Amino acid sequence: MTGPFDAITPVPGPAARDKAAAVLQGRRERQQRAAQTRRRSLLDAAWVLMNEVGPHALNMRDLGARAGYTAGALYSYFPSRDHLIAELRQRLLDSLTARVERVVRPGKKAALPDSAASSMARDAFEHGTLAWWQALATQPNALALLLTEPAAVSPEGDGADLLVKLAGATRACAQALEDAGLGNEAAARLHGQVICFGLGMLVAHAASLGSAAGRKVVALRFAEMVRLWRSAAVGNDNGVTEPLDGSAAVQVDLFGQ
Repeated sequence: MTGPFDAITPVPGPAARDKAAAVLQGRRERQQRAAQTRRRSLLDAAWVLMNEVGPHALNMRDLGARAGYTAGALYSYFPSRDHLIAELRQRLLDSLTARVERVVRPGKKAALPDSAASSMARDAFEHGTLAWWQALATQPNALALLLTEPAAVSPEGDGADLLVKLAGATRACAQALEDAGLGNEAAARLHGQVICFGLGMLVAHAASLGSAAGRKVVALRFAEMVRLWRSAAVGNDNGVTEPLDGSAAVQVDLFGQ
């Protein structure tokens, strides 16, 4: 006895096919969310380990032991150690962005007179600048991570690339200068100058940053230089610009004590 093939093996109709596709899509989305959760967990473990041993000593074997994965399994989440370092570096830059944004733009403000708004913008530039600098000065191995350029991820990366990324991460500081009346190019130039000086201070005085007292001395010197440059560019609270003379520069010399 024979019968139509469709009666033996029915062909799913449109509704059944749509339902099966929805089930499959839901399964894939759950798997992706689970993979993303595991990946974030691995990044968290890598962040803690990096702060303990430094970016140069961080390796996949130790991370696997810390997180409960084999080194081979880690490569399904990060193609190489350099990719892992690059992700940690981006996490640091993102944290600097969030920190600066909280300081420079704490929330909506009521309308203010131009003079008051300009004064607040000048203060916001200083406070935002000190926010990212203090973060690098106080977080273990943060500066070393920032200065680590993963060759496999950015084969042509160099110091200029670092400055561009840090300037982008702290863009709110440059915006504060513009809000204070400085032109776009001048604001970017001053912001870049401050970033270079700030990184130089961190490197030159790395030994002093290990203690709270030493950190305070270096931070005060950096803050003074930022204030001098800001006053020379957009004026003080009285709207008067203060030319940066040689004696002022010597007082906050990069290698001064």
